[in-house]
Amino acid sequence: MKLTNGNLTVKTDPTGTTTFGYDYENRQITFDAPGTTTDGSYVYNATGARISKTVNGATEKYILDGANVIADYNLVSGIWNLTASYVTPFLDQNLLTVQVNDKWYYMHDGLGSVRSIMKGNSEKKSYDYYAFGEMRDEKTFGNLQGFYNRYKFTSREWDAESVNYYYRARYYTPTTGRFTARDPIGYLGGLNLYSYVGNNPVMFTDPSGEIIPWWCLIAALAAILGGCDDCHDMPTTTPPPTKPCNVSCTTDGSIDAANKFTGTFDKCDIPDDCTGCSWNIVGGTVNVTPVCCVKPELVGWDWISSWQRVANKAKVTADCSKCPSGTYVSMGLTFSCDCDGNSPCYSCKNQITVTSSTGTR
Repeated sequence: MKLTNGNLTVKTDPTGTTTFGYDYENRQITFDAPGTTTDGSYVYNATGARISKTVNGATEKYILDGANVIADYNLVSGIWNLTASYVTPFLDQNLLTVQVNDKWYYMHDGLGSVRSIMKGNSEKKSYDYYAFGEMRDEKTFGNLQGFYNRYKFTSREWDAESVNYYYRARYYTPTTGRFTARDPIGYLGGLNLYSYVGNNPVMFTDPSGEIIPWWCLIAALAAILGGCDDCHDMPTTTPPPTKPCNVSCTTDGSIDAANKFTGTFDKCDIPDDCTGCSWNIVGGTVNVTPVCCVKPELVGWDWISSWQRVANKAKVTADCSKCPSGTYVSMGLTFSCDCDGNSPCYSCKNQITVTSSTGTR
């Protein structure tokens, strides 16, 4: 395999050497397979959309409505002949095609991949795919009468000559699960410039070949708000607000006439989500009130662990003014508490000696 300017230009396998050519905008314009039987060339309009291709001397032209192809024409003896027209109300959602004077209907799955072709009440074609789009099984039922179909995995155009899918901005090879050219949007789409939908093809699609994954959009928004450095950082979160909890303590001491308590404040049974408790004296009675701060937790689905774990990137703030220094773990990430009021922590001293009328455990 050989890359030029980030584009796949040479691929060698047991069948021989295949070459790919590109224009100055990194659009694939030629394809040359081993031998002389399969060669292709591609033409694009000013917006970068493919409008025709020629394979082994046969030229096919496409008429577009926005991003969708609505008609195919073949050049025969210098005359353009309409070979197919499409009804596509939304992006890559073909409902039907008119070919050989008849209507053929597309049936899709949840990803938009074409699963079957219907003519009337009869199924004429069926398709089954592996996760990354490689054809697992393709069946034909009865006489197709000249019908052909270019739209398969995620309803993108299949180029049989190169065994690639045309994903508008670039081409995709389902056998390897990667694009043949680097991502036009650069690292906004992730660190891997050739991966397809962050290696999660059962959940997402990329009809343009340059979609920014939703997890990067969320992280980019967090970065704008000052939460993280790049799309691989966990967004900043803050722990939930303090909440009351039940704390029982044992005291050993006495209260003098000046309402001053002298003694020890010991053996407090404090739940894990409490930092400690405070106390005061009202009418000669020692009142113990918990002061709680919930353990720092990262809110939401831990998406980093399902794609690429980046440890020690999260930032959590909490009131640690009453906590000692220490190291704590939350959601698989390690945090350090330096008790400056800005680091997460959730444990306090186990005992305090009380020598004034108010204090904090």
